[in-house]
Amino acid sequence: AVGGTWPGNPDDTTDFDNAEFLIDYVRVYQKPSYDINVKKPEKVFREPTEDGNLIYNGNFEQEPLDDEELWYFLTFNGRIGSAKIEDNVMIIETQDKGTVDYSIQLVQPLLPMRKGSKYRVTFDAKADEERKMIVCISAPTAGWIRYLQDTKLKMGTEWETYTYEFEMTEKDDNNGRLEFNMGNLKSTATIYIRNVRVELIEE
Repeated sequence: AVGGTWPGNPDDTTDFDNAEFLIDYVRVYQKPSYDINVKKPEKVFREPTEDGNLIYNGNFEQEPLDDEELWYFLTFNGRIGSAKIEDNVMIIETQDKGTVDYSIQLVQPLLPMRKGSKYRVTFDAKADEERKMIVCISAPTAGWIRYLQDTKLKMGTEWETYTYEFEMTEKDDNNGRLEFNMGNLKSTATIYIRNVRVELIEE
């Protein structure tokens, strides 16, 4: 893939010499019969927690970071970083920030996003030194569009609460994804995150 939100736009380092897109053949078959009484599968939307949080384990009480239904930590393009939970705080360390903002990434999928509804995202964050991070809510199964646009924030060395509100204007999606992107943003300072919430504020 070249260009677009996910792989990033090509630049002087992009290698096109070995880029190929080969199609062996295309065939179309007519079936002798088929069932016309079919229905589009209904989307199953994850329920919020008892306190209305659409994020599960938002206070980081559980440790696993490789559960693709809860939090999971990702690195791309061979970038080096790590994540751990201590005292209800997510700690992200970076050794190599990479070339794109999502080279170092913490995400939670399966957020229920409904058209016409308004949502609020809140979390606390700080870093070992002043640095930036990007937060968004994306649509990994709907073309990687953004429900909450990529929002760059500046962190200091003291805890600060960040709040963002947005209206979901696209069609219903049961797989919205909260992303914290910490890759190519000039600094490799360690980041701390706690008290993450996404909540419905208006239907």
